[in-house]
Amino acid sequence: FYHHFRNREEFLHALVDYWGRNETQNVIDAMESLPSDTPAEKRLWELMCVVYETHSARHELTIRALTLEFDLIREAVERVDRKRIGFVRGLLAGIGLDGDELEMWTLVFVATTSLDRQLLSGMSDETYRNLLKQKHAFFVRSE
Repeated sequence: FYHHFRNREEFLHALVDYWGRNETQNVIDAMESLPSDTPAEKRLWELMCVVYETHSARHELTIRALTLEFDLIREAVERVDRKRIGFVRGLLAGIGLDGDELEMWTLVFVATTSLDRQLLSGMSDETYRNLLKQKHAFFVRSE
């Protein structure tokens, strides 16, 4: 352990940096590689698929639990949250949401997408994909 990290604080920061890069920034990068004329509804679907296919929320509960125990990583986690929220807010605004409704649906989307894998872990891929379709229809219809 101490061969790689000087102390627990350095380890925790490295862990959160890894999480932010691999489970948020890589997803945003994949989304930004879509053609610029991709409709917002299709972008939202692609986001849901990328998160699912790359297992991008697999460490979510662990990271959140660590923030309860170690204040020193809270700011870094909040920074990742702001990045996620800002990205999703842009997608949902493109669908036509605005104001308080946009803020509420953004938080609902980010929270449910972050926890889907843990809550539905025993589900078959086919069943999960069907739920994703229903979730997508729900968010697209909510305008």
